[in-house]
Order: sequence, then structure tokens, then C-alpha cells
Amino acid sequence: ETLEPVTQIVKVGTAKPTMVPNEAPKAEALPEYPLTYTDEICVEKIAFNIEEQTTDELVQDARQIATPGVQGERTIKTRVYSSNGQEIDRQELSNEETLAPVTQIVKVGTAKPTMVPSDAPKADALPEYPLTYTDEIRVEKIAFNIEEQTTDELVQDARQITTPGVEGERTIKTRVYSSNGQEVDRQELSNEETLAPVTQIVKVGTAKPNMVPNDPPKADALPEYPLTYTDETRVEKINFSIREEETDELVQDARQIATPGVEG
Repeated sequence: ETLEPVTQIVKVGTAKPTMVPNEAPKAEALPEYPLTYTDEICVEKIAFNIEEQTTDELVQDARQIATPGVQGERTIKTRVYSSNGQEIDRQELSNEETLAPVTQIVKVGTAKPTMVPSDAPKADALPEYPLTYTDEIRVEKIAFNIEEQTTDELVQDARQITTPGVEGERTIKTRVYSSNGQEVDRQELSNEETLAPVTQIVKVGTAKPNMVPNDPPKADALPEYPLTYTDETRVEKINFSIREEETDELVQDARQIATPGVEG
């Protein structure tokens, strides 16, 4: 139910004849206001969780972020009904998690002092990249139908276009999420027919030769429409490889990232 009904109040008289005037009062007609609506889109952030993992590669109680947390997003679409400039009602059309949060992994050291060198290795903080998005709008053509109608105004099997067909249009809006210059995800926000196609009407003659005038009507040439195309580019992630190098600058079996891997 998008709009609650308004109860009609009817006054019923109880006055005696001596109390009622000769002319009953006239009630003015209530004005009528059209009901309109608009759609609102709200994007809410979703907090990420933090998970701690113990490791003997760090001194006891030391902490190091192994995987930075990333906030998720929830998209809420609401339809707002109004009349005469006043909001009447709200209806939630959709409420979806459009981007899942990434859990932050924190390493917690358990190594005792006897296992740690005097100068503990320092791990560089992982870079943080903001999540951004852009909206893309794509318009697709919709082919029109062709309807044939018989008529005795044309010679048999002759054809004449009375109403040229017009292609319709479908508008598709897509939200593209990216981080550090790389596309992360895409979400279709809307897919609507914004222009209805016009059916092409073709008259087909049924008149016999003795019904045909000396100069038969000329059929207009069918219109020609250009063929167009669009190019789409998709970017896929390439996992990076991991190479281990031995060094006597770290305690045995300890690991330190010297060069962070970056996905291609």
C-alpha cells in the first residue's frame, strides 16, 4: 500500500425545524491536488570487521596490519510521494549490499625476547586506496515492428508506407566502482525504455486491374538508418607471484615483505 486512504467525514443534521434556516449553507468544493513521486537513492557505508591472528614472526604483543579493511556500501532506493508540495508517504523500493566490506587482518606477535634480534625488522605500512565510483549511461536502440494493412486503393500486391517506423531507445545506467585506477565492481542502477518505438504501417494493395487508374500511386522508398556500434573495455585482475629470498638480517624463519606485490 503506497498511499493510505483518507476517511470521508459526513455531517448528519439533528436540528429541529425551528432551528434550521430557509437556505442551507453551501460547502465549497475541496481542491484536488495531483499525487506525484520522486525516487531517492542513498548510499550507506558498512563498517568492516577486524580479525586478529597470532604469529611468532613478531615480538610478543606487537601488531601489524596484514590486510587493510575496506568499508562496504549499501544502496537504498526510496520512492517519496507528495501532493501540493507536502510529503505524503515513503516506500522503500530496494535495500541491497552493493559492495561487501573487506575484513581487516591484524597479526599479533607471540615471539619471546630471546627469539628477536636487537633491531626488529620494520614493515612498511600497506598503502590505502580510496574507493570511488562513476555512473555510465548507455543508450540502446529498439527495433520497430512492421504492420501490413490491406487496401483497395492500391493495385494488387503493391505496397506503400503510410506511417514510417521509428526506432525506440532503452537507457541503461551503470555504476562503476574503482580503486587505485582499477575497476572493482559494476552495478546496474536502472534499465528503462525511454522512447517507445513507432510501428511502421504498410498499405498492401488488393485492387484488381479493372479497378486501377492509369497512373498508379507511387510508393515512397523505405528509409535507411545508419548502423552504429560501441566498444566496451573490460579489465581483469592478474594475481602477482611471491618470491622468497634468504637473509641473515632476520631471525630464522622470520618473514618481511621487501617489495609489496601488486596485481596486474
